[in-house]
Amino acid sequence: MDSVPTAFVDALCAKLKTEDLGKLRKIGRRWTSIVETHCRRRRELTLYLNAPGDKTEVWIKIFKALDVVHHASLSKYDRIQNIWMGYYSSEAMFEKIPMERFRTKLLPVLASLADDYVFHMNALRQYPENLTDGIFSSLRGRARVIKTRYVGGKCVEFIARQITLGRLEHLELLGEEWPDSMKATLKSFLRSPNFVTLDLWETNLKKETNLTVDLDMLIIMVQRFFKGDLCEGTELEGYPSEEMRDLHCRSLRGKTLPLLDGLSTRPETFRTEYRLIQLTQGRIFELKYDVANKTCDQYDKEGLVLHLMAHRLEANNGVRARRLCRCALRLRRRRRRKKEFTVRLQVNPEVPTLINGTILLLAWSRTGVIGVSHIHRALLPVEGDPRAQEQRHQQEAQFEARFLIQRRPGLDVVLALQSVISSHLWVATAPFSVPTPNSLSDDGVRARHVPGRSVRHAEEKGPRDPPADKEQVDVDGGDPLQQKARVHRPSTEDSSSIYRRIASLSSHDRIRCIWMGYAPTWPTLPDQLPLERFRTEALPALNSLADSYRFDIKPSHSYPEHLTDSFFSGLCAPAQSIQTGYLGEKCVESIERQISFGQLEDLKLCGEEVWPDRTKVTIMAFLNSPYFLSLDIYHSNLTVDLDMLLCIVQRFFKGLLRKGTRLQGKPSGEMKNLHRALLYGGALPRSLPQPSATRKYRNSLAKMTWTRPGPGRLRAAFSDTDVDIYLKL
Repeated sequence: MDSVPTAFVDALCAKLKTEDLGKLRKIGRRWTSIVETHCRRRRELTLYLNAPGDKTEVWIKIFKALDVVHHASLSKYDRIQNIWMGYYSSEAMFEKIPMERFRTKLLPVLASLADDYVFHMNALRQYPENLTDGIFSSLRGRARVIKTRYVGGKCVEFIARQITLGRLEHLELLGEEWPDSMKATLKSFLRSPNFVTLDLWETNLKKETNLTVDLDMLIIMVQRFFKGDLCEGTELEGYPSEEMRDLHCRSLRGKTLPLLDGLSTRPETFRTEYRLIQLTQGRIFELKYDVANKTCDQYDKEGLVLHLMAHRLEANNGVRARRLCRCALRLRRRRRRKKEFTVRLQVNPEVPTLINGTILLLAWSRTGVIGVSHIHRALLPVEGDPRAQEQRHQQEAQFEARFLIQRRPGLDVVLALQSVISSHLWVATAPFSVPTPNSLSDDGVRARHVPGRSVRHAEEKGPRDPPADKEQVDVDGGDPLQQKARVHRPSTEDSSSIYRRIASLSSHDRIRCIWMGYAPTWPTLPDQLPLERFRTEALPALNSLADSYRFDIKPSHSYPEHLTDSFFSGLCAPAQSIQTGYLGEKCVESIERQISFGQLEDLKLCGEEVWPDRTKVTIMAFLNSPYFLSLDIYHSNLTVDLDMLLCIVQRFFKGLLRKGTRLQGKPSGEMKNLHRALLYGGALPRSLPQPSATRKYRNSLAKMTWTRPGPGRLRAAFSDTDVDIYLKL
């Protein structure tokens, strides 16, 4: 390269990025001085443009970081990396240049310095046609990001030219006047090797684009996905076309999806909590499958996902309600959702409202807030309280503002149940999401229906014995009292949840956590439910709404046997985590049933009650389950024996353990012997694979480590009182 002409080296350096110039300077040749000059004199600039209403001047401002740069000081070594048009309106910030002089003298200089740049146009402003045509015609350098609305044919030619240059990664189009010929341009962009995102829908604007995402775009994305041509972060957003709306409806109704052109298999669909439909190739709940030559599991999975989300925007201030649909194609890593709901049960033997009997509280509460929705106080104040009424109006205004930003369909609820020796259950529910404006202005409380069942609202009454000649008892234990118009029911409120009636449940709700014995005692609960009705109606409803939930029972409390037996027998939905003490044979049968479902990951057995010997068979079945992640039996009479350790080690060498795998408990007699062998240099059991390393500590702690090809090590830590076996990556 020493024989290369100086002019060529100078032209080459002008096209290189700053970081590439730094690498070239380290090589050290006789042309290093040219590279040094470019590195020293190059400035990376940001250009701001604006045009006032008289259309005779152009306002311009150039920055290098926070320093202002005069346009007369520009040189061939400078590079414009950002062009922002119409984002500042302060006259004092800009230099004023006549329109004709800008187009003929300054614009060619600026265009020659723009390369690998970002172009953003404020779509809310109006610009002179001769200015926009001149800018789009002059910009010949490669753009990396473009955000613009339609301002004439030169704009379409500019986008097509940038797609042809092959550097464009992100494109965002705004406005309603795009020509139909733009469809072909967008499809060519989707096929571009550098394509990352295409956004045809902007929530910050009141206008909607006339461009839509159609089935052809989906097919292009899916075909590129299977070829492995998409990078992480690829995203297509926009309003769905009619054929995409039909695809959405078929997904919602569970119908068979059409076979897309060029594909040999149909996509699978599944429904999530917020009416969000996702389509992905392969079964989403398979333990493992292969995509793009990468083995993934359901916790860390790559998939091409089609989102069809429906948002209904409504307001009481005269804004016309309209229905917006958002269609997004994303290549991303899908992870299991966090817990959105909590179900709590508690037995409290000392409640002043009941003379004879024990109270069971079953409460649903939201553990976190999704999106921009925040509710921490009751919406329905006590009637006659002016301060509460004023607070309600303020909250309605806040909800209206947040509702216009984003609304999540479905209801986040809290269910509270009490019971039990008196044969009654006290019931309450609590919505914990952003309600619709209609629900805010509704004076009466409308019933929500669980699939196949409904529960009526009834006014609070004192506990009474159920009539002997009736098989079913109303919610309050007596004659029903329907809700009257303009009657506000008081709500029970704690620091983070609002508890209302059970009738607020709907098919869109999901139970993510069931806690029994952990909930506090609420002073009042609105509804009373007979225990038999809980077993025949409420429990099936809970079973239909529970999915991938956590089930925790506080072992220090005592529970009526007929309640726990009915609960363990009736709750058949797949659980993700279980913590319980021994509460009878139905408890063990429920755990075995959950293991057979194949979704149980975490199991903690505790309590003072003695677990039967058959529990070991259940534990071994869980350790061999593909979904096994953690087992804790330390706070029970059960012990960790050599068979459990062998099972974990064998699964480790087969590569079947996942990150976070752990087994904890007290050591059995043979495990204590193994501990002493590690401390004093004795022989290890022959059935146990030889560890790659052993280590002992002064405080009678000993560790064994197994390794295999690939990442991850299996460790077993022994002490006098406990055993801890875990996978370390």
